[in-house]
Amino acid sequence: MLNNYVKTAIRHAWHNKLYSFINVSGLAIAIACVLLAVLFIKDENSFDRFHEKKANLFRVTTTLTGNKEEKKKMVGGTGQVQGPAFKEGVPEIQDYARLLGGDIYGDIAANEKILNLRMLFVDESFFNIFSFDLLKGNRQTALKEINSVVLTESTALKLFNSIDVVGKTIQVDADPSAKRLGKPLIISGVVKDPPNNSSIRFDALFTLKFMQLSFEDNAWLNQYLGTFVLLHPKADIKVVTSKFDEVFAAHAKEQVA
Repeated sequence: MLNNYVKTAIRHAWHNKLYSFINVSGLAIAIACVLLAVLFIKDENSFDRFHEKKANLFRVTTTLTGNKEEKKKMVGGTGQVQGPAFKEGVPEIQDYARLLGGDIYGDIAANEKILNLRMLFVDESFFNIFSFDLLKGNRQTALKEINSVVLTESTALKLFNSIDVVGKTIQVDADPSAKRLGKPLIISGVVKDPPNNSSIRFDALFTLKFMQLSFEDNAWLNQYLGTFVLLHPKADIKVVTSKFDEVFAAHAKEQVA
């Protein structure tokens, strides 16, 4: 019985080649589109899921308000002051980290080579907040000193042909902070390259304290860097958000006025 159905179907398809081709092609394209959509959604949902503390890790956002005719706009940035002030005023925050860069490139020289690399300036708590794999160095102290630099594995290999580079120095002569530092920048660690599903991209990590040698900002109304907070597992997000508003209102009152 089944063989008869198959033969009939083949015979029908053979006698209606054009329509059969259109139907089969349409079905194949539809299936391919569905599979691509599934893969795309899966990839998008995988971003930053590798961080071990992701369940309690949040990015601080800023809501911009203008006159009554303008709609409110939410952005994923803050200034330099929010992180420390929120940590001091909101007990539910266990730790925080500020990130500036990702789209900032600079020339880094070492071992008679010069590379134009993606630079990211971060707080020393970076490796406590995020689960990037540190191959060389100590997670607790890698970014403790103002002149500490952590290179990615691929960057270390490009500059030194090795990842055993802790203690070696680099130069960023064009950076104004380097001119003010007065001492060499020392490689304190090597981190595995960020995975493709990481929204945080970098070739080299510098300390935020190093950046602040040439740019320290106390304005509450700026939004040019990312501030991430690690909350207590039992923290109530609505309560924390309300406390953020209170801290902001208290500190930014004069600047808002």
